[in-house]
Amino acid sequence: QWDKIPGALRASGYREVIAEKTWETLGTLGGKPALVRKTVGKGSLWYLGVKLPEYALASVLGGILQREKVDRPFDLSDAETGELTPNVEVEWADRGDTKLYFLFNWDLYSKLVVLSPGKMEGFAAHDPVEGQRYDLSAGGLVLSLPPQERKLVVFSKVPAPAVLARAGE
Repeated sequence: QWDKIPGALRASGYREVIAEKTWETLGTLGGKPALVRKTVGKGSLWYLGVKLPEYALASVLGGILQREKVDRPFDLSDAETGELTPNVEVEWADRGDTKLYFLFNWDLYSKLVVLSPGKMEGFAAHDPVEGQRYDLSAGGLVLSLPPQERKLVVFSKVPAPAVLARAGE
């Protein structure tokens, strides 16, 4: 289970999994294998034989990616709890010296989140649409996401005024 989603996972049976000796059982439901893994060459094959609600599925998939050492390009968490922020869509583009994040809060209430895009030494952060500059802290960028609205954040090694001037051309 991924640490960003706390609590017990609830699942319902879907397909019976018969785990042969070459498969490792990593999760069970009713005493029967539910999540299994098999090493194949340099990688691994995973099978999940249960139905999970969205957040539980995100927790399992996040745990698998963490175990397999697949790095996320960013982390978005609740500013107060550090847990996964539900119902916020994030699209991102990495252009080397410029990284763009489009966030949309689908909920009907505001959220205070921390966007942690990884190593951002030498980068400045701003919203070119609102003309707002942000201060970067070691833990990430704290953002207020209004309900049903978008937020655009650009991390760039080019100073914000130059980027804003280019956007108007």
